[in-house]
Amino acid sequence: MHQRNKIKNLGLNAYFRPEEIIVSGEEGIAKPDEGIFHLAEKRFRITPTKTWYIGDSYSNDIVGASKVGWNSIWFQTSNEKVEKNIATKTVSSMLELKYLLIDMINYGH
Repeated sequence: MHQRNKIKNLGLNAYFRPEEIIVSGEEGIAKPDEGIFHLAEKRFRITPTKTWYIGDSYSNDIVGASKVGWNSIWFQTSNEKVEKNIATKTVSSMLELKYLLIDMINYGH
């Protein structure tokens, strides 16, 4: 319920139907479990090597996405340190993320 409330508060319901949003608590699978990523692959018919995942939790988002072969952008908002950064890209601000995404769209990354 907490995640659905967050989705509502962000106004995402205006852009996505409920079945187009995966909430791990409803599925009984939590990140970084590979199952949640495989569920997304199946539900949305995505190709792992062409998929990009943006996350702010290194251990849940980046590690999980990397395990299944997805590209990842680590939105590093905390002072979290990692021994070896396996994220495809790393940004530390919304502005930096914005420009990275614009470049990716313009140059086909």
